[in-house]
Amino acid sequence: VLVTGFDIIFFWVARMVMLTDALTGKVAFNDVYMTGLVRDKDGQKMSKSKGNILDPLDIIDGITADALVAKRTTGLMKPTDAPKIEKATRKEFPAGIPAFGADALRFTMAALAGPGRDIKFDLQRAEGYKNFCNKLWNATRFALMNLGDANFAGTPQPRTDAEKWILAQLDRTAAEAAEHYASYRFDLLAQCLYEFTWNQVCDWFLELAKPALNGDDAEAANSTRHTLAYVLEALLRMLHPLIPFVTEELWQAVAPKLGKSGSIMLQAYPQPGDIDAVAYAQADADIEWLKAMIGAVRRIRSELGVSPARQVSLLVRGGTTDDGARIARSDAQLRFLCKLDRIETLAGEPPAAAPAVVGELQLFVPLEGLVDLD
Repeated sequence: VLVTGFDIIFFWVARMVMLTDALTGKVAFNDVYMTGLVRDKDGQKMSKSKGNILDPLDIIDGITADALVAKRTTGLMKPTDAPKIEKATRKEFPAGIPAFGADALRFTMAALAGPGRDIKFDLQRAEGYKNFCNKLWNATRFALMNLGDANFAGTPQPRTDAEKWILAQLDRTAAEAAEHYASYRFDLLAQCLYEFTWNQVCDWFLELAKPALNGDDAEAANSTRHTLAYVLEALLRMLHPLIPFVTEELWQAVAPKLGKSGSIMLQAYPQPGDIDAVAYAQADADIEWLKAMIGAVRRIRSELGVSPARQVSLLVRGGTTDDGARIARSDAQLRFLCKLDRIETLAGEPPAAAPAVVGELQLFVPLEGLVDLD
């Protein structure tokens, strides 16, 4: 594979192909990945004469406003443009550029590497991916705190639906990542790994795992810890090509829990099929239903301005036979994650309540005691 800019395809790349074919009878490379031209956030080409260049090292390590102005106004082709460039620079970067780190910059470039010739670089994207790295760091700290001194071997044998769901999601993400690598869609790769990390692992699995981790069932708690370590270690391996430094650091802390050592760079990349996701299809569907239920109740709480610590009641009506069975199985999780004091099935008309719908199931949160009904 050759990685190059689109502007030298004929002047350099095509001649390399013709010359190697003529001299050796072989082609030097089969695939050519063409990167876009990195422009500023307004779509202008970066150049010293415009004074709009962003040095990658300044994004990684940070730079003060004075130093940035000095860098942009030194060696200009037209020195008379220096005052204009200084004014524009101080307006755009009044406090200079903060240090985002190499990983945030790499992830930004991957996320922006979509089809087309131009990449409009925006520091706000780099800030967002720096927050992503922080999220991953804090999630790992939470996991290590709950893993304690435990060590595990092999593939988890999940006991809870939450474990089966996240393992199925992990296998699905590995398959999606393989497709994006094969098609050189690094923007879609970054998007799918971001989604899996932030939404599935950090926002949902860590929440859904808490009832088991804090419950009285020792086997479920131990199984959840194994799954948590397994998923996190695989996630770090998936993210490593995009954010190598933070993943290496975190992997060194997580890997020993699974009997692994060395460097993450020498580990195999996660592949679809490492997990029998088909066996977890029912749990996968059940947890997606549970997520919809939790989201609906939390929306009602938010709209009513109910304190996060306050218990509320949930009344349900209608729905399918599966809905009834799922409510029974998920009773403890719904109560814990939605702060519910009771879940009751309603036959007739509901009292004054805030409604929501999940599939064919109707949800009602009684308003009495929460708002002034008059």
